[in-house]
Amino acid sequence: MHPELFKLPFVYLTVKSYGLMMVIGFICAISLIRRLSRNITPDPQMITNAALYSLIAGVVGARIFYVIHYFYKFKGDLLSVFAIWQGGLEVLGGLFLAVSVILAYLYYHKLPIRRYLDILGIALVLALAFGRIGCFCNGCCYGKPSNVPWAVRFPYASIPYLSQIYPNVGRDRFSPQLKLPNDFSIYHNSQSGIPPQDLKPFNSLTAQQKEQVTKGPYRCLPVHPSQLYSSALAFLGSFLLPLCLSSTALHGFSSNFCETIIPLKPPGGFFTREEPSRKASVFIWSSSASF
Repeated sequence: MHPELFKLPFVYLTVKSYGLMMVIGFICAISLIRRLSRNITPDPQMITNAALYSLIAGVVGARIFYVIHYFYKFKGDLLSVFAIWQGGLEVLGGLFLAVSVILAYLYYHKLPIRRYLDILGIALVLALAFGRIGCFCNGCCYGKPSNVPWAVRFPYASIPYLSQIYPNVGRDRFSPQLKLPNDFSIYHNSQSGIPPQDLKPFNSLTAQQKEQVTKGPYRCLPVHPSQLYSSALAFLGSFLLPLCLSSTALHGFSSNFCETIIPLKPPGGFFTREEPSRKASVFIWSSSASF
């Protein structure tokens, strides 16, 4: 897991793996858009412009959605809402605003909305494939604990690790999946588990503790690499969906597939992601938003 790849010299900004994969996905999506739009428009630059506008809108929308979803993180410092270089984007929010901007652009220029959305939908599936690789590098969108041969273990204090050492009532988990001794806390007298902010940094652990969390009984439980499942299915979709463009009867299918099925449930995650209990909430965030 490598959420931070490297720091830029002089400006001291960190390049995030998730952001880098989003950029790579966008460049590949633009290339695919220009290739697929050659037969439906004399000016492929029009659809490229739409994609560029959607990129800006997508980043803004993804940030807004993240801030709404995790507003408690910004209560003490509202100006940090604009510190996008520190990370914090959600794909679904970007999709909402990006699609709205695209629709307005196509309507304004009187372009065939259904045909253009088909192409943009296919490109978005390709971008999603790279975005899910970014999720894997970041450690988010992880799967359920599993013993399948290809299950992966995330490092100490990663997002999956923190999920496993605490109970989660919203997911019907009333006890931790992985119970740590209290001496992993900064405060040894903790009697009610180890609060997230009290978990010792890895560099503060003793040599024995480091061995226990990397190779011993307190290392992260293996989980499904659901991010890679989603990525593989998205790559497959970006290969198969262009076949629908040649059929008039299937015009609109690609965009509907992209804008409804993917937000409703990330591909590859239905059986491998640990979702909130339906007793606590009828729909999870992404399900509610997609409907």
